[in-house]
Amino acid sequence: MHYVIAVTEHQIRSDAEFILRASKVLNSTLDFDELLTRIVELTAEAVGAETGSLLLYDERRGGLIFEVALGEKGDLIKEFVVGPGQGVTGRVFETGEPAVVNDTQSYAAFSGTIDKKVGFETRSILCVPLLLRGRTIGVVEAINKSRARLFDDQDLRMMRSLADLIAIAIDNSRLYLQARLERLENQSLLEVAKRVNSALKLDQVLQMIADSMHQVIHFDALAIYLVRPGTRDIDRLILNGFDEHQHDSVRLKVGEGIVGWCISNGESTLVADVSRDPRYVKARDETRSEIVAALFVGGRCIGAINLESNRMSAWDQHQLELLRAFAGQVSIAIEKAMLHQELLEKKELEQELNVAHRIQRTFLPRHQPVIPGYDVAGLNIPSEKVGGDYYDFIRIIDTQLGIVISDVSGKGIPAALIMASFRASLLAEIRNNFAIRTIMAKVGKLLRESIEPHHFVTALYGVLDIPNRVFTYANAGHNPAILIRADASVKFLKDGGLPLCVLEQATYAEKRLQLRVGDLLVFYTDGVTEAFNEQEEEFGLERLIAALLAVYPLSARDIVGSVAQVIREFNGTASPSDDLTLVALKCVPI
Repeated sequence: MHYVIAVTEHQIRSDAEFILRASKVLNSTLDFDELLTRIVELTAEAVGAETGSLLLYDERRGGLIFEVALGEKGDLIKEFVVGPGQGVTGRVFETGEPAVVNDTQSYAAFSGTIDKKVGFETRSILCVPLLLRGRTIGVVEAINKSRARLFDDQDLRMMRSLADLIAIAIDNSRLYLQARLERLENQSLLEVAKRVNSALKLDQVLQMIADSMHQVIHFDALAIYLVRPGTRDIDRLILNGFDEHQHDSVRLKVGEGIVGWCISNGESTLVADVSRDPRYVKARDETRSEIVAALFVGGRCIGAINLESNRMSAWDQHQLELLRAFAGQVSIAIEKAMLHQELLEKKELEQELNVAHRIQRTFLPRHQPVIPGYDVAGLNIPSEKVGGDYYDFIRIIDTQLGIVISDVSGKGIPAALIMASFRASLLAEIRNNFAIRTIMAKVGKLLRESIEPHHFVTALYGVLDIPNRVFTYANAGHNPAILIRADASVKFLKDGGLPLCVLEQATYAEKRLQLRVGDLLVFYTDGVTEAFNEQEEEFGLERLIAALLAVYPLSARDIVGSVAQVIREFNGTASPSDDLTLVALKCVPI
């Protein structure tokens, strides 16, 4: 039913003032929990409703989840998963169209299931989708119009305007949370490495690791297990969040329970719903999901680290990888208790390189972008000494692709952590739609505030305008990218400025480059041109250009692979001293 309402100039001005105030309120915080509370309060105020609710789509659980649920029934409400097309909310999410229901009792799609569970009466609903870059990310609801009135078209207009602000605020908060989480994760990995190297007592080290894990992975219970030498019995070394009497009544052997299965098979696993897994042995009444990582010493599985949550589907593959990283630290602690000091010192260095290597590899693209009219490929080959090379393809909008390559001064964990900070800062500034020269200046300032003096980052960042074949870039002291035209002429992309972090108020220039069919654009790090052979000869820029001209007709993937092979052959028996990173962009007919 639609309502015809005469909107006065005073009402229009009042609505505009509310939207302006709402925008200021929503943009005044990046804290996700605080933002959610403000959203619900503004929703109810906007249309004069008794309350409001916010539901966001959760891919792991395959439906909409109540992100804000207040009162003593809040935890129960958060357990509900509303599938696409289910009820009023699910239909709004599925269709992307708002819904106004002023009498839920006569509306067939309204089931009232949640009302029955929590003892609430929903009389009327105004539900609007949250749209972000052409995708529905959730819905926002106003519930029960106050003073026995009905939701009308004016309320709908107001909610739509508010929904646009809410979607943007949620996206900004999520981006901030993701960048902060990435930094925290890597700082925690470094902290664990330091702690392992500062203690010799196994119980002390394990408790330190358990405390550090809370910073990056939320869990309700933790346990670390080891197989008793010479037996198939599994002993518990550390226990957090369990009822010790209940847990001690469960005696595991290798192959029994999820933990025993992981130890027996030398694998890690993630169980979204323990009630559906026949391997699960109940040791805690509240547990709904479980994640386990195997522990290895000398290639032999000797135990496992186990996390449990009171929520179903509490983790994803990213958390499993983090747990595996922590499991590696646990394994090192066990080795420290078993091996003498000389072996310990060797393992400390090896573990530092492994952690740095993991940080570095997780930030590299898993897939090459597929873009009509272009052939794109990247390659990174780490050296024995892990460095700070980084490259990425960043989809900004459908018609724009960001390309970045960078190199951090130094080696090991410090370089990998600086690279992680650079990546997080760059992604955050790209989302703000600044000019490229401004992005480089802001990223440099952020890095200078967070890293130690005498460290710096070289980087080349540019944006490819896909339909117009224009590449706009700024080079911050990085090796100049090489442009080879179809007529074999060569151009270098040098425009930009100094390396990041060198000067406090550094400025950068940006350059537009028109690309044509047949052009080949190649980015690289100094591990390519500064490779040495047994005679201590440098590979150099001239050899690189010659190698590129020789493989110019090949695909982008074969170009980077062939050049890497040429460098390997040039190295001969000499060990590479730095990472080797190559990115090729080739303009091809559509």
